[in-house]
Amino acid sequence: MQNKRITIKSIANELGVSEGTVDRALHNRRRISGGMRTRVLEKARELGYQPNMLARTLGRNKTLRVAVLLPEYVEFWEQMREGARDAVAEWEDFNIEVLLCENYNENNITGQLSILDGLQQDSYDGVIVTPFSEHIFKRPINRIVSNGIPVVTVNRDCPESDRMCYVGENAFGLGFTIGAMYARLLNVGDTCGVLSIDTREDQIDLRTSGFINAIKSNSGNITLIKKRYELTRKSVFDQIADMVREHRNIKSLFVNTSEGANWAAMAKRELGLSFVLSGIDVTEECLMMIDDGLMDFTVSQNPYLQGYSAVSILIGYLIRGKTPRNKLFFTSTDIIMDRRHYMLCYGGTYNKNFHVNVHAGSGMP
Repeated sequence: MQNKRITIKSIANELGVSEGTVDRALHNRRRISGGMRTRVLEKARELGYQPNMLARTLGRNKTLRVAVLLPEYVEFWEQMREGARDAVAEWEDFNIEVLLCENYNENNITGQLSILDGLQQDSYDGVIVTPFSEHIFKRPINRIVSNGIPVVTVNRDCPESDRMCYVGENAFGLGFTIGAMYARLLNVGDTCGVLSIDTREDQIDLRTSGFINAIKSNSGNITLIKKRYELTRKSVFDQIADMVREHRNIKSLFVNTSEGANWAAMAKRELGLSFVLSGIDVTEECLMMIDDGLMDFTVSQNPYLQGYSAVSILIGYLIRGKTPRNKLFFTSTDIIMDRRHYMLCYGGTYNKNFHVNVHAGSGMP
């Protein structure tokens, strides 16, 4: 005997509420409390409700509008945007319009906040955003969510906000991975320099915390020399020069941003220094540093997968009402030893223009 199909009416009867209430909860419409939405979604899962997604999307005569706020032009962010575009392509049969914002400047927080305010006025159904200051972004994210618009943070988190979930690096784990690798290369009595950017971003500072934790727990008696730097080439050069003058036995250096690590590699070459150095992220510039022996390895947080997974999670929620299992979805931190190793790890092909075709395999939804 075939099971009776579960409908919106079935859920409404079970809960003793109107079909309109159930419809608003399942379709993430406004004018419904968070508590009631949770009750409806839990009852739908309990009953095994399976909507006809394509018919539902096409039949409502409404296009779902999703805004994706990621910076442009820098290679790292382009990898993330490529992942986002590939995820969108998988939903091409549905009424979905995705805005990949073209003027979301990484260094202009005032401009970023202005764009967020504009999204509310333009009636978007979901937002994916990289918040470059968790303290400043908490309020605008909460304001968007209070209007019934789910928000997914990607690459940078805003954990005290009402965002639905975060997709991106485990910052402490990234630093710990680098530190564990350094610990294998250092000897008792060596000195390790630690350069931390002068920032209010807790997530970047977590990289440094993870690195120091790994060094202290794995390497025995290693002296750590800690300094702060500004995100300029001159600042990195000056701090490294000061370290070398003050401590002749520096055998390694950790820098907690990608750009800062690249500048450290330049300083290593121009000042004629020799120390263990890791990059952060995988870009053509970073791979060239490894080719030239200025970096020993780098780590990848898989920006392609971050963009792909953030879009997949949000659209899956808007179309299917599928609430993420977790609040945190960490992409893996992979140690990359050289250019060929990177190609092998990510199943891509390389040419002189650094065009990499990356495949999206992952256990993430």
